[in-house]
Amino acid sequence: TKSFIPFTRYLFGGEHEPYQFFHIDWFDTLSDPFFLRWSATFAKTSLFPSSDQNRLQMEQLSFTNYAVKDMVKMMEDKKDSMAKTSGFNPTGSLSLSYDVVDAKKKAANPTHGNTLEPSKQLAGDDITSVEPSVINQEQKPTSAKFEFETCAASSERFTEELADRCKNDPKLDVNFLYNTRVKAVSTVQESERRKVTQLQTNKGVIDVKDAQVLVAAG
Repeated sequence: TKSFIPFTRYLFGGEHEPYQFFHIDWFDTLSDPFFLRWSATFAKTSLFPSSDQNRLQMEQLSFTNYAVKDMVKMMEDKKDSMAKTSGFNPTGSLSLSYDVVDAKKKAANPTHGNTLEPSKQLAGDDITSVEPSVINQEQKPTSAKFEFETCAASSERFTEELADRCKNDPKLDVNFLYNTRVKAVSTVQESERRKVTQLQTNKGVIDVKDAQVLVAAG
């Protein structure tokens, strides 16, 4: 059992293993042509942004907003058990501040920087009305930022439940290929873009000419 609290392995079992929040195999990473291509593209677009970069960024943001809203819609469906499974919490996010100077500064700047999340500034009883447990604190917060549309859930449990549904529902026709590493791709030119037709993996060639291929990091 991996844990940053070593004593949990005595309670829950499992061999001793140091906790690693983030780890990387440097040789595999630096020799990966896809990573090198991504690094070069990232450096190029950062130093020399194209004229349509802002438009492309807004398209990505729009897709992210669509995906998040679709997930929230699923968890707000009373007939769906996803909310309970993933621990869905739609009550918003409250960030407390105990600095008097910081409170004055935030009061003068209600937009809270560059965040796109809707929020409002709270003080005094407004804070305790949102989070009653603050009353029991010896030092009371001077201000708070309340992101009232923020939702939270366990991404791990959500993903696991979604994968189980995709695997067990024959109508969805979803296949999972585990321990499969893409080594190269074959493409063809279609109008102004290139289309991926094959994936060359450690388990052979996968024909994907009739599928949409999403190249994602992570």
